[in-house]
Amino acid sequence: MPKKPKTPSLTLRDLSTTSFSADVLTNAFNVGVELGDATPVRVEASDSRDPDEHEFYLLRVGHALAQVFALCEQLADIPAYIKHARVTKALRSAGIHRHDLLVYHLENYFVRCQGLYDRTLTLVDAVFHLLNAPTQKERLCRARQRKGRTYGCPEARQGAWQTVATLPDGTKRSCPSANAPD
Repeated sequence: MPKKPKTPSLTLRDLSTTSFSADVLTNAFNVGVELGDATPVRVEASDSRDPDEHEFYLLRVGHALAQVFALCEQLADIPAYIKHARVTKALRSAGIHRHDLLVYHLENYFVRCQGLYDRTLTLVDAVFHLLNAPTQKERLCRARQRKGRTYGCPEARQGAWQTVATLPDGTKRSCPSANAPD
């Protein structure tokens, strides 16, 4: 029986040190500094101005990639928690046994795997600039309005690029398009 070729495996350290990862995270951090974010580790940015469309893209991709890496680190730790699950006196007095700890950590692993899938979709959404989240759409609209572009923005329907939608009853209705050309 012929030997199956070995598939190269990448560790989290390998992924986080690629040139792509380094560039994305460095660019996102630098944009935060340019925007005047005095506290880059806070959840809500304290920018002195709204980012333009390119800065917004760099921030989104950097944030999504950082979330993927953080979740991968958490997933990497769970097997150690499972292996070293010990029942202490306090847990025993609360009626928690080793089986309960193992079930808890296994469920946690599956929940985090689903979270990794979701965060990976968010990263793909950010990299390909799909803007599926409504808050991201609103932020992009503000950036486009500053540049004099209003199409695709729900707040600026006047002067927006219009398309005609045909409703099921045959009537035609004019509506702004989110897919307007730049």
